[in-house]
Amino acid sequence: CYIVEAFAPGTKFPETGLPQFLLNYENDDDAQQEIGSDSRLTFTAPEDGEFLVRVRDARDFQGEDLKYKLIVRREQPSFRIQSVGPNNAKLVRGTHRKFEVKLDRIDNFSGAVSVSIDDLPDGVKTFGPVTFEENGLRAYFTLYANGNAPDVSENAMDSSVRVTAIVNGKKIENSKSLGKIKIAGDPKLKVQLLHSPSAAFCSRESWALAATRRSEANCPARALRWSPEFFVSYQGV
Repeated sequence: CYIVEAFAPGTKFPETGLPQFLLNYENDDDAQQEIGSDSRLTFTAPEDGEFLVRVRDARDFQGEDLKYKLIVRREQPSFRIQSVGPNNAKLVRGTHRKFEVKLDRIDNFSGAVSVSIDDLPDGVKTFGPVTFEENGLRAYFTLYANGNAPDVSENAMDSSVRVTAIVNGKKIENSKSLGKIKIAGDPKLKVQLLHSPSAAFCSRESWALAATRRSEANCPARALRWSPEFFVSYQGV
């Protein structure tokens, strides 16, 4: 028996006496499982010329009910947003929230894709740039509502996520709605770290942690104080 190993086209091999075979095809099972029981191949012609495509049952089954539909076309690399969320999110003033974007890559497109957020309400911003790396399927971004962000009107525009890339020299964009980003009010607990400008992290100088509750808030808080050897925990600050 032989151990079979595949190599890229054009690979040069030393003379070993072992057999070599040129394969102009690959496994026809869709690795991404996007098309159910159907099969898909990506074929690169080794040279100019005429080629015949033939389809048959791998088990040699035959019959009137064994039918196939064959489509042969050029690759059309592209992409689209599969999902984005959470939708219709609520942001507390002075806080951040994380969002996820999932990408569908079409016809073996593997390039980087940039992400931008459009039509954010006043007082809400994002941090960037955000990019899908090559072959990446997930990207994350953060929205921040500043402490003075106004309430969002019911008539406000939906925010959206837009993805952009250059494919075969052409700019392609795709977008998906985030719904209405709303402001959920002020935080129940505001925390500030107070220290001397000369204090260095992990030094023995005194630092202060101030936690201010809203008048109607009755929530427990937990603080940590750093010492050179360990953290000391306090409850109910």
